[in-house]
Amino acid sequence: MSILVTGASGFLGGAVVQRLLAHGERSLRCFIRPTSNTTRLKELQALYPNANLEFVVGNLTSVTDVHRALDGIETVYHLAAKMRGAPATVFLNTVVASKRLLDAARETKPRRVVLVSSLSVYGTSQVPCGSPIDENGELEQHPEKRDVYSHAKLRQELLFHEYEARGEFELVVLRPGSIY
Repeated sequence: MSILVTGASGFLGGAVVQRLLAHGERSLRCFIRPTSNTTRLKELQALYPNANLEFVVGNLTSVTDVHRALDGIETVYHLAAKMRGAPATVFLNTVVASKRLLDAARETKPRRVVLVSSLSVYGTSQVPCGSPIDENGELEQHPEKRDVYSHAKLRQELLFHEYEARGEFELVVLRPGSIY
């Protein structure tokens, strides 16, 4: 097993699993919550009968669950995040969960981590209307003035960059705008 997809049962997670299978990956570990709807993932398993989709049911805030999920993994696609709810819940399931993943990665040593962040991490208040925003754009300097999701995603991304700077793994950060 060399690839882990967190948030695999979500809208984006299912699409990522599908694309990985379509591009020839045959062994994927899908990290899902106990309450996750796995219908789409099971349909993908049927569509790609030569593939092995392993389901790890757990919670990313659990050290034990995260270690179990990362065992033997070379590449992590980290898509799991809480998009709405009470601020503490969003922070717990986005930032704290990511910290657990990163701490476990220090021991299990995946080679590459792909983080799906958000376009919302950019500081856009000073960008003139109609100006493009790209990877060179400045990150938000006052996340506390933004919504809780944007704040959590910025903190999550900064955490990943901190671990990358220590030489823990190769990091790829994707910042999609709208996902449909």
